Amino acid sequence: AMYLPLGLVAHHGDEARACSMYPRLQLTYHIGVLISRSSLFFIVCPYLWPMSLLQAANFAMGMMQIIKLQSSGSFVVLATFVFAVWEGILGGGVYVNAMNALGLSLSHSRKLREFALSIVGLGDTTGILLAGLLSSWMEHWLLSSYMGAATSRSLKC
Repeated sequence: AMYLPLGLVAHHGDEARACSMYPRLQLTYHIGVLISRSSLFFIVCPYLWPMSLLQAANFAMGMMQIIKLQSSGSFVVLATFVFAVWEGILGGGVYVNAMNALGLSLSHSRKLREFALSIVGLGDTTGILLAGLLSSWMEHWLLSSYMGAATSRSLKC
């Protein structure tokens, strides 16, 4: 929900450049997810709460960037891409480390481990669904607050 508004802030309201930046931000986010989900053999984080707190801080920082319109210079575009990769690394890192911790803690019972991983997978999918529904509203609200109510409805990417 924040990538299109962040693109508008980074490009000072240039809709065409923001719309072309949006898929690239999604790609860089997923590259971060790929990196973090592939890194379990190299880095195992035994505590998930620091990464969750960093995710909350990222969300707050991104919202402040959009609401306060704090952008200056061409460095902002690069910083937005770094932000997207960092978000992906944190999100994928929490996921892979949570699944790994759950699998290791229930290694004594195969059926219990499979059941627990299924429930966590269902919870993860439900969370993604709810986040997607919330982001539809949130993106519209962020665009309305940035561009004005009439302009945000006509923004087509």
